[in-house]
Amino acid sequence: MAAKALGPNEASARTAQPFNAWDIIRPSLHAPGGPWGWTHYGIYIPHLPQPYQYLNVLILVGLVDLTIFNHAEFAPGGPKAVVHDAEHLTTVMTSTASKGHHFVRGYDSSTDCEFPDSGTPLRWGKDFSMEFTFPHKAVVTGAFETHDWEYRLEFDMSPQAVWFIATPFYEHLSLPISGTAVLSGEPIPISGCIEYARCKPPPGLPLEIHAAVARSTNYFIYHVVELRDGRQILWGEVRNGFMPPRKFVHVRTVPDGRVLDEYTTELRVELLDDELVTDSSGRQTRVPSKFTASVVVGSGRKVLEVAGRVNTPLRDGAGRGFVGGYDAVVTYKGEETRAHGMFEWVDLELQEQKANL
Repeated sequence: MAAKALGPNEASARTAQPFNAWDIIRPSLHAPGGPWGWTHYGIYIPHLPQPYQYLNVLILVGLVDLTIFNHAEFAPGGPKAVVHDAEHLTTVMTSTASKGHHFVRGYDSSTDCEFPDSGTPLRWGKDFSMEFTFPHKAVVTGAFETHDWEYRLEFDMSPQAVWFIATPFYEHLSLPISGTAVLSGEPIPISGCIEYARCKPPPGLPLEIHAAVARSTNYFIYHVVELRDGRQILWGEVRNGFMPPRKFVHVRTVPDGRVLDEYTTELRVELLDDELVTDSSGRQTRVPSKFTASVVVGSGRKVLEVAGRVNTPLRDGAGRGFVGGYDAVVTYKGEETRAHGMFEWVDLELQEQKANL
C-alpha cells in the first residue's frame, strides 16, 4: 500500500533524458508543488589529498520525518532547540578527515538564513553559502570561525542527472560536478556530485501509515566512489518495515554524467568488520571498517565489486548517521582498479533487535 501511494516512479525515464529541471532546486518548503515536508542538498567529493581525503556537505531544510534523519535536538523542545516552529529548522553538516574539520549546526531559517525565491544565493548565517548560476555553475563557501577552518568550492554541474526516485511526492537526483576546491589557501582539482531532494506525505497514504513507515526506516547507506579513469559509482540501500529493501547502483562518467550501467535489485553488501559507534549526542549506530558491495546478475555472475576499507575518522552525518571515507579496490566487468569512496551510513537494526529481546 505504501509503495502504491507514492504513484509512478519516473526515475529511469528522467535519467535517460538531459536534465532541465533547474527550477525545482529550491530550499523553500512552499515552492511550487508543495507544501513540501523537507528539502535536502548534498555535496560529495570522495577524493582529496591528505589530510582532507574527502569533503561532504549535508543540508536539511525542515524537520525530516524519518527517525534516522531527524534532528529533533534542534527542534522545539529539544536540548539544542533553535526554533519555535519546526518548519523553520534547517541544519548544516560538513566535514573532511582533517583534524577539527567537522561542523554541525541548526538554524532558524526565518531569522538566521537567506533563502530567496530564486533559489540563489543561499546563506546560513555567516557560516555557509551556496550560489548557483543556473544551469551549470555553483560556488559554495564555508567559513567556520569557531572551528577554525574554511573552504571555497567552484564547480560545473553536468546537465545529466541520475534520478534515484521521481514521484509527485518525492524527488531525489544527483548531478556530477567538476571544478576546484580551495582549502587552507591551496587550490585542488575536484570531482564528485551535488544532490537535491524534496519530499511530502502522499495524500493517498493515511498519515498513520506514513508515520509508521518513517519510524520503521532503520537502515540507510549511500556511497559515492571515484575511480581514477573518470568513472563514478553511486550505490546504496534503504530498508523499512513495510516494503522490500530498495537497492540501487549507478555507474556513470564524470564530468558528462553519461550512465554506463544501473542496477536496482542485484546489490549485495557484506560487512567484514563492524562496530557500534556513538555520535556527539550519545546515540549509537553500527558502522563497518571493512566491507564488500557486489552486483551479481543472472546465475551468479559478478559484474561489479567494491571492496572498501575505512581510513578516516567518522563524522556526524544527517540525523543518526555517520560520514566517512575509504580506500577501495573496484572490480568492474573483470577489470580491477583502485578507487576512493565516501559514505553516509545509518544502521539501527542491531540496536532494535537487542531492544526487542
